[in-house]
Amino acid sequence: MKYRALIVDDERIIVNGIMRLPIWLSLDIEPVPAMTGLQALELMEQYRFDLIITDIRMPEMDGLEFISQMRKVYPDIPTVVLSGYDSFAYAKEAIHYGVSDYLLKPISQLDLSDTITRIFHEIEEKKEARQQEEMLRGTVKQTIRDANAQQLENGLLGGPDNGRLDRLLGSGYILAECIPCEREEENLGGLNILLENIKQIVLGPRRDSRAVVTLFMGHVVFAVNQETIDFGRLLSGIREWSDKNEYPFSVSWIPVTSGDCLADRYSLLTRISSYRFYYDKFCILSEEETKSAEGEPCFNALEEAVKDGNAELALTEMEDVIYDLRRLNKSPEETRTYCARLYLLLAKYTNEHVRETGIVRLLMTSARTDFNGLAAMLRQLLTQWETDRSEKNQASFSSTVQKAMLYVHDHLSDEGLSIAAVAGTVLFIHPDYFGKLFKKETGIAFTRYVMDLRMDRAKKLIAERPDIKVYELCEATGFGENPHYFSQVFRSCCGCTPSEYKRAMGNVK
Repeated sequence: MKYRALIVDDERIIVNGIMRLPIWLSLDIEPVPAMTGLQALELMEQYRFDLIITDIRMPEMDGLEFISQMRKVYPDIPTVVLSGYDSFAYAKEAIHYGVSDYLLKPISQLDLSDTITRIFHEIEEKKEARQQEEMLRGTVKQTIRDANAQQLENGLLGGPDNGRLDRLLGSGYILAECIPCEREEENLGGLNILLENIKQIVLGPRRDSRAVVTLFMGHVVFAVNQETIDFGRLLSGIREWSDKNEYPFSVSWIPVTSGDCLADRYSLLTRISSYRFYYDKFCILSEEETKSAEGEPCFNALEEAVKDGNAELALTEMEDVIYDLRRLNKSPEETRTYCARLYLLLAKYTNEHVRETGIVRLLMTSARTDFNGLAAMLRQLLTQWETDRSEKNQASFSSTVQKAMLYVHDHLSDEGLSIAAVAGTVLFIHPDYFGKLFKKETGIAFTRYVMDLRMDRAKKLIAERPDIKVYELCEATGFGENPHYFSQVFRSCCGCTPSEYKRAMGNVK
């Protein structure tokens, strides 16, 4: 399909009705459903959409809040609001967010189709106008407005130095680059927003002539004169913008002096930037942050605790290993290798399948996986080991605990599955007593046991059906219609999002 539209409504019958409109096929548009605003935001992280059609009154996040969040990253997507409420307040707020149309339910198929047709004709007209404008302004833009940026890009690529940058920036300047976090990095709209705001902060309202900002290799790169620009204040302004807009990215910087080979300095800057691997929020990195400690991590004590079946000691040793890996501050490549080695070392003590071990190994060695993600994978492996031990020793558990385990296995898709529900309606005992009994016999908390089984089921479903939708995983694992929370829990437990796990599954045969 040429275009893609997102349909957001918690009433499935309405979504299905809109999805069946003939107009989609005639305009070459693929309609995509979302049952909540949170699910819609997650889909927008994965796909590009040309039109949004959303209801207002929805659970968890209403349509106006969804539009507000969406506009922070996608300010220009045409949006149509469908509302069953003839309220001026709603309409006023919707207009504030720049919606293309505000339609009252019930709306006929013909009226909605006419609205969709009009919007996509406008999209085509704007696209054609932009193309014509680019053709007319291309030469001027290249030779005048972006001349300095072009010179910087040539230098980064190792092109000949004609002294223009030295004359522009002085004999000593700072070279820096901003890189969004991994999930934002694929978002071109978000990257353009970052570029424009960094330009405003670095160049200032008067467009400082002793600074250059450009987009290079998918990263925002800038250079500023050290004497005329307060770099510390500049970094504070960038941090403030990141915090205010909740847009995490790294800022790496390195000094450049006259006579330095810019391409060589940028190569070093790239190495510094790779250390964002250790951070999941906004961070500022210099060469100081790349210094590593002497020594190597030791896994012997952890492996011995696992061999001995000492769960409590194994958990403590795992945290010590994770702390040691962070303290050593080795290069991201080295740390990923250590983690993959540890994973394979411990996996032999669990019931992990060879196929899944390959998937996790792939994720661990992928440049997309950060340190916190690796730590989550290792913790999840140890939890799997505890669960396997519990299942092997199930015969030695009391009948109460065995009955609870059997019930949990049979009701993982039940949203109401909780310690109170199992204790009260299945076992007829007090939840506090049951919780202590379960922890005493199995070594893990009941809620953790349930969550681990749910995540294990989710991974197995993805392995069986790589095209499975997130909402289907939610229903199968007891998360109901809360895909955003499911994705958060999956990432916390497994070290990656469901989408990343699917991609890894596709690369492991």
